[in-house]
Amino acid sequence: MKQCTKCKVFKPLEMFSKNRRSPDNYQHHCKPCHSSYNSGTKRRKTANRQKWERENPKAHRANEVVNRALANGEIFKTPCEVCGQVKFVRAHHESYEPDHHLMINWLCQEHHDERHRQIRIDAFNKKLGIKQFKN
Repeated sequence: MKQCTKCKVFKPLEMFSKNRRSPDNYQHHCKPCHSSYNSGTKRRKTANRQKWERENPKAHRANEVVNRALANGEIFKTPCEVCGQVKFVRAHHESYEPDHHLMINWLCQEHHDERHRQIRIDAFNKKLGIKQFKN
């Protein structure tokens, strides 16, 4: 018997999924609680993704083109162009125009976020009329 940390009910071990990282080798939530939590999370993530796709149709289309090209073996992921990290690289588009969909830079999450921060800063400075001087 084990107590579910979500519903607080004591249940037989068969009601818990296995988890090698847990001290007793079982999940902390029973299967029904875990299932209801996951379905709510999945719905929320799906809704957020659909909202992003509606708000960013050009970026969404560019991502679809890259994913299809990766799946078909037309392009391949390369290490981050800044630090050389191999895992978790992302395709960065400087432009979402249709003829630029496969003109991408491969960046790790850190450098991808950094590039987008710089784009936002540049756009803000341009709006204020501040010129950027590059060394």
